[in-house]
Amino acid sequence: MKIKTILMICVVINLLCIAIYIHKHTMSVALSYKKQHLEKELATIYEQNDKLIMSYYDMKKPSLVKRFVEKELAMKPVLLNQIKRL
Repeated sequence: MKIKTILMICVVINLLCIAIYIHKHTMSVALSYKKQHLEKELATIYEQNDKLIMSYYDMKKPSLVKRFVEKELAMKPVLLNQIKRL
C-alpha cells in the first residue's frame, strides 16, 4: 500500500514538473516573439526620428526660411530708406 502511494506521488510530481517545463518553454517563446516585435517597432521609430531630424535641418536652411517668409508671411526685405534713426 505504501509503495503504491509513493509511486503515485512520484508520478504526479513528475507530471507537474513536465507541465511546468512546458509552460516555461511556451512563455519563453511568447516573450521571444514579443521582443522581436518590439525591436522592429523600435527600428521604425528610429527611422522616423532620423527622417524628422533631417527635415528639421532642411527647414533651418536660410533659403527655405527666406522663401517661407516671403511667400507665406508676405514679408519683404527691409530697404535702407525705411530704417529710421533711433
